[in-house]
Amino acid sequence: MTVGHARLDRKRSPYIVLTGIITALGILCVFHLMTGASGLGSAEVWQLLMAGPTPENHDPRHSILWSIRLPRLCTALVVGSGLSVAGAALQGLFRNPLADPYVLGIASGGAFGAALAMWLVGHIAFGPTVGSFLGAILAGLLLLAITKKQGGFDLYAVLLAGVAIGLLFSALLSFVLVLAENRAGDILVWLLGSVGHTDWH
Repeated sequence: MTVGHARLDRKRSPYIVLTGIITALGILCVFHLMTGASGLGSAEVWQLLMAGPTPENHDPRHSILWSIRLPRLCTALVVGSGLSVAGAALQGLFRNPLADPYVLGIASGGAFGAALAMWLVGHIAFGPTVGSFLGAILAGLLLLAITKKQGGFDLYAVLLAGVAIGLLFSALLSFVLVLAENRAGDILVWLLGSVGHTDWH
């Protein structure tokens, strides 16, 4: 293979990967809309989508697709996109593909903050969301404080400190779960995440 062909292949490869990802995403979206307790065929899904959000008759299949499966699908797409952007931002910031919210301990800080908020205030005023955000910020500030050096950051020190911070907040999360007792189950369900109860609101 000549040098010109090799360069051309390198230029094409991102587009090939992107095309494959979009194709796979489209297939998975259709598969999600088709599967469930009440199965729908691909032709039925297309017909119901073309009917729009307000059906002319009271077809239960229309409610299943538009009121249950589509909100879940849209929520999953938005959340997945947000997580991918956050991961890419961290990798770009540290210029290393190993840098992600879990390795750097930020995810563990967020989990601890959410659990602490649910234990103390429950779901009042978006308690878990605010607590998760503050916990992630705290973990990030700790990481910066530990690894900051004159003139920059040492990548290996950042990764090692991130692992240590993640273990620290994981231990604190376990402690909160022990103290929470009756709310421990609700906290675990929230941390695992689900789009099962999603609606358009």
